[in-house]
Amino acid sequence: MRSWPAPPSGFSLRAAGRTALYVDAALEADPAALRLGSWDGWRAASQAVSGGSGRGGTAVIEGARGARWRIKLMRRGGRLASLWKDRYPSASRLVAILAASVEARARGIPTPRPIALAVEAGPSGLVRGAMAFEEVEGGEDLARRVIGRALTRDDLAAVMRAVRRMHDGGMLHPDLNLGNLLLRGARPDASDVLVIDLDRARFVSGPVAFGPRQAAIRRMERSCAKLTGVAGPLGPGTEDLWYSLYAGGDEALARRLARHRTAGRLSLALHRAGWRRS
Repeated sequence: MRSWPAPPSGFSLRAAGRTALYVDAALEADPAALRLGSWDGWRAASQAVSGGSGRGGTAVIEGARGARWRIKLMRRGGRLASLWKDRYPSASRLVAILAASVEARARGIPTPRPIALAVEAGPSGLVRGAMAFEEVEGGEDLARRVIGRALTRDDLAAVMRAVRRMHDGGMLHPDLNLGNLLLRGARPDASDVLVIDLDRARFVSGPVAFGPRQAAIRRMERSCAKLTGVAGPLGPGTEDLWYSLYAGGDEALARRLARHRTAGRLSLALHRAGWRRS
């Protein structure tokens, strides 16, 4: 009998042979959740791929109690993505992603409600996984709004308040690019900005320290520059908005961020040089 990682709080584990299903305990007996009890069920549900942010294909299915669920076949990223594809050395990293979603929500950090995770072990000992989250109706990632020139200053202010809230809540997102911030509604506030793709997210006991906060904002700035050619979210000359809107009314934090802007611009220039070489 294979040993599977323990489920996070509020989830049940149903194991059968080479497959394990981690499912929201409140939905464990629901027919919609039971359809996802086998890998074939996930594969059938994902046939109509509808796109979305992050790695892997996603599709929306009818879930329990009138809700809709977005399912995602998990794939590896990074330089070895073409080698690993959809395989993981163990289930631990996949279960950690599920647990990160549970922990984020417990800390008041907006992220889609996790529904289920399925893991299947292969003959080589490697595993593959698929996850289901409650669909964010009307959601659009920040990258699309920036590329489509549909982003407003109010949108950006809501996004940066949400990122600040995440850091104040003690969560570190290692890949905070514009595709991993989801806006819901035409005029979102901070609670309508959801953080997604929590692979390798980490949590600390108190607020995040200054260094990682600064690094996260720089990552967003680089993501914008890579997508649009300019680091300013609303076009040339708006580069400082990432920092001033994040600081909000905290004048001490605003001054501290401003003191490090020269180093940030140098870092961005070095990254751009690397993009040109590749």
